[in-house]
Amino acid sequence: MPFLVGLRSMDDLDWITLVLASATVFLAFVTWRLARSTTATIAQAERHHIEDRRPFCFIEFTGAYRQSPFGSFVLEGASFKGGAHINFSGEIVNYGNGPAKDVAVYLRDRRGIQETDAWRMTIPVPVCSMIAAAGKLSFNIQISEDDIPKQRLGDRSVPVMGIEMIFNDAYEVVLEYRNVFDNVFSTVHAKGRYRDPHASMNDSAQQTEERIALSIPRLPMPVFEKGRKSCRYFNDFVPDPAALQMAMESSRSPVVPKYGG
Repeated sequence: MPFLVGLRSMDDLDWITLVLASATVFLAFVTWRLARSTTATIAQAERHHIEDRRPFCFIEFTGAYRQSPFGSFVLEGASFKGGAHINFSGEIVNYGNGPAKDVAVYLRDRRGIQETDAWRMTIPVPVCSMIAAAGKLSFNIQISEDDIPKQRLGDRSVPVMGIEMIFNDAYEVVLEYRNVFDNVFSTVHAKGRYRDPHASMNDSAQQTEERIALSIPRLPMPVFEKGRKSCRYFNDFVPDPAALQMAMESSRSPVVPKYGG
């Protein structure tokens, strides 16, 4: 056979060359595998480093108790003079191993259990630029008409809802912050477990669940989440500026039909 004849005609130098070439190919393959494994290891180490430096911030509201989880969450001032504001205070605690920066807070309402059922009632209000790892910061926040999203109405901008409506309907206080790698995190503080207001009160299973919830003598637990949360605002659901005009003329607080729920 020609192949076997060719092998018999190879001298020692040819055999050595063949073995070295094969070894070179094998070493190249091994080197590629090691490089690939090293890259994966480095990437995993970087992820662990970022995760280890994650801040975990939450709010301890002043005067909070089970029936009033936001504590001293009060409406102050005269709304008809344009000077009303929502005031609440407390202490932001960072239990994480990394600092939190660009810390802000905003109010959110909820019309269901899904993320798409939550929407922002106010724009984020800055609290501070940095909270150190394992650090604390006392704060006092005032949310005014300037922090309410605006709707164009002719040649002027008006708030899409009144400060009283925000005060009454605010269901969640959301703390938003970043780590040193600019990843966004948030902590959601809710008034309680969401319950569908349209659910039948004759549902015995629901009544049992409600009794169990009420028997738990503690505040709702904050929920730590990654990423920027729902950016939908109230004016995303205002279908017609004329309806807003009528609401503005008939009431200090625009009343816009609720959706979902």
